[in-house]
Amino acid sequence: MTTTTIAIDMDIPAGVSVGEYERIDGGHAFHVSWQLPDNLCCETCQRESRLQLVEKNKFLSIRDLDLWGKPSFFVYQELYHRCPSCGHRQSLLPPFKRRDVKYTFRFEEQVLVSLIGSTAEDVAVRLGIAAETVERIVKNRIEDAKAKQIDPQRKIERLGLDEISRGIRDMRPFSQT
Repeated sequence: MTTTTIAIDMDIPAGVSVGEYERIDGGHAFHVSWQLPDNLCCETCQRESRLQLVEKNKFLSIRDLDLWGKPSFFVYQELYHRCPSCGHRQSLLPPFKRRDVKYTFRFEEQVLVSLIGSTAEDVAVRLGIAAETVERIVKNRIEDAKAKQIDPQRKIERLGLDEISRGIRDMRPFSQT
């Protein structure tokens, strides 16, 4: 059997490189890596030190955008930093996902866009995930928005009203009777 090389133009997050591709049970797996920091601040003792890399013999699969109608995953080896001061071991978080989730920021965005005109259950079935995952993604994005600071010096120049929204029946100003 003859083999050939096929190139796929793929939009990947900044700072991430794809090492190899593997077809897995109706999906796509991309083995990825990213630039590791030289120094890290320990989550426990708050001391900054040079990276003390510990590679775990475990690979993680993180859900990313669909490719050709099939789910794709970023696969990477789990990496840790061992603090030389206190010995605490902390996971090195890749730049394309948040802590304690199994999907990328891009997948979160796809879920949010899919929710327009659909229910969480509809989106979950369409993407092959649990409805609870859809709800967790929405909750995380709301918490992210709440954590952002709004510039108090900002001036609002225009304000739009959606007069087509349900619930707005009469557009008369409040001063009229």
